[in-house]
Amino acid sequence: MDPLPTKRPRHSLNGTDTDDDSQRTPMPPTKALATAARRLAPTANGGVAASFTIHPLGRFRGPCPSYKEPAELASFSYDATHSVRFDDSEMANLSQGFESQIRRDPHHVDHLDGMLEALVHLAKTTRTPVPRADFVTYRGMMTKIFCTPFARRDKWEMNATRYKGTIYIEDNVTAERIADRINVPEPHQRMMYWGYRFEQLVTTPSLSSSNQAAHRHAAATGSTEHDDPLPAAASTNSTGGSGAQEDPVEAVVVDTNREYCSVFKTQLGRHRIIMAAEIDCVEGPKPSCLPNRRYVEIKTNKVLATEKDVRVFERQVLARRRIWAQSFLAGIPKVVIGYRDERGYLQSIQEMYTRDLPRMVRGKPAMWEANVCMNFAEQLLAWLAQVISTDDPCTMYRISFDDPFTEIRVEQLPSTTGGDGCRAGFLLEKYLATLRE
Repeated sequence: MDPLPTKRPRHSLNGTDTDDDSQRTPMPPTKALATAARRLAPTANGGVAASFTIHPLGRFRGPCPSYKEPAELASFSYDATHSVRFDDSEMANLSQGFESQIRRDPHHVDHLDGMLEALVHLAKTTRTPVPRADFVTYRGMMTKIFCTPFARRDKWEMNATRYKGTIYIEDNVTAERIADRINVPEPHQRMMYWGYRFEQLVTTPSLSSSNQAAHRHAAATGSTEHDDPLPAAASTNSTGGSGAQEDPVEAVVVDTNREYCSVFKTQLGRHRIIMAAEIDCVEGPKPSCLPNRRYVEIKTNKVLATEKDVRVFERQVLARRRIWAQSFLAGIPKVVIGYRDERGYLQSIQEMYTRDLPRMVRGKPAMWEANVCMNFAEQLLAWLAQVISTDDPCTMYRISFDDPFTEIRVEQLPSTTGGDGCRAGFLLEKYLATLRE
């Protein structure tokens, strides 16, 4: 991680920033954590809850915690039935027409099932214990945490449980969010599909090696991140106009059940983390050692026609689009961005390197800071490790960031007894059985 020089904040006894920017010094991590953290305390309804304050951001400035390069533990694919397969069959998504696409069931909730099955498979095939970690989660959850200091109006909720010293965190998919998935407006569906189409153009050899791609429909603002992968969108042709020439990739139907995922271990500060992330593509054959160095993140964006467009894009590289956090967390070194016009025609393609993105915005006003994101995440994980204390997979906690967007709250939920089939909480029973062996 490239260190980001910034002014260091001085804190008063109550943890607030002083007005003198020139003499600021960072609060020691232990004092900053104590200032931000409130331990579990009784609530009016008889439960217990705690909160972790977001502001002032000054206490997260200063030297970054260490973050180890992710080392892949396993990989798996979701096939057309959204079943887990331990192969590379879904290394790249291919896309096709809007009307013929196969959509994933919006009511389906994955929990952490795929990555937990992969860890069980790894343990059985290597005849070794499941790797130990302090946290197990999907990259999407860590991305939300990383971006929280600067995405101040993006509310989120997560579920957490602790077992054998490890905290597991998943997305909390509510009925409201499922309804939003079902009722995506058609224009937004179309833009989401353009992202899948662009992936197809840059990963299909017969197209990506040709300049034809520059004249095709492509692109979009949609994300293919695991925690909310709902695509949709527009048909294409090979001329970018009214020509009737058949597109060689039209035979492939967009199937949003298909994903290729990497399970990897890493470390943020002193916190050992196992994460899983959807991978857009690999550059060349997948190497057996450090394959993440060949992975590529694929994104789309509207053409940057004005200085305002550039400023908005630079801010949203972290906050809305989350390009830097997604790529950095998974150790993906390269991002390929397709720039399209308002009609969805691809205008240009740009390669960017993850390590350069913080430097791109350094020193500019009202921009995100990578070191704040990392320090905030490291301290929040330390706090979560304190308040999520009951070591029982049937004990659930809710982690939430909501209006007025000044603090993160943790609430212990009523105990569960395996209401989702035979499972306890949201952890797979066969995963729990493997841990007990």
